[in-house]
Amino acid sequence: CEETFDGWVKLADEPGWIPRAAHCDETLSASLRGSASGKEQLPLLPVRGLPALERALAVCLLARLPGRQMFEVVCERGVRVCREPSQDALQSGTHSFGEFVLAQSQTYHGWIRLADDEGWMPALDVIGGARLLQNVRPEELQLASPGAAGEGQVEGAGNAEAEEAARAAAAEAARRQALRALEVAAMSGANTANFCAAMEVARGRGVSKKDIARCNAMRTDG
Repeated sequence: CEETFDGWVKLADEPGWIPRAAHCDETLSASLRGSASGKEQLPLLPVRGLPALERALAVCLLARLPGRQMFEVVCERGVRVCREPSQDALQSGTHSFGEFVLAQSQTYHGWIRLADDEGWMPALDVIGGARLLQNVRPEELQLASPGAAGEGQVEGAGNAEAEEAARAAAAEAARRQALRALEVAAMSGANTANFCAAMEVARGRGVSKKDIARCNAMRTDG
């Protein structure tokens, strides 16, 4: 089963989505543990209880607004990208420690669906439950702009700025990764076809002509 970060649950056996919570501006924990309004905020209650759900989700705190969420890779060995949300699925890539990714939804066994059909990534280690990806909130990026035209407009602007910042961070992480791959190809004496393939990826991800020329010179000098 799949859920958006603002609390919409995709039905498994029939088409459609239903809201897990009537309001998405409070934590799941506060709602379930008896806040004054919590009883009316959660039409859907997890069968296995709150602790199991908190351990299973990449993000328990519901977003105030719909949209993508940014995650940072906090696992030092990096985190793989798979075609399906399964440990046995085919790996299609990797994101390194410190890189940022954008996700559009999450599953109830700790996976996130990456934006733009890039694939799936596990947010939690299947053995021990260690966190592999850390959600980065707009307020952590200090994007909230205090008050001009009303709370709703500020929230909308903050969400748009957060998504734009997340896109920029993900693009920069992809550029750095492509540059590293090109440098490795140059220094390892990769054949022409492999080096050209790495160079095309680097160009597509915004690596500067100066850096590409430097890597080409490294390969020639070697």
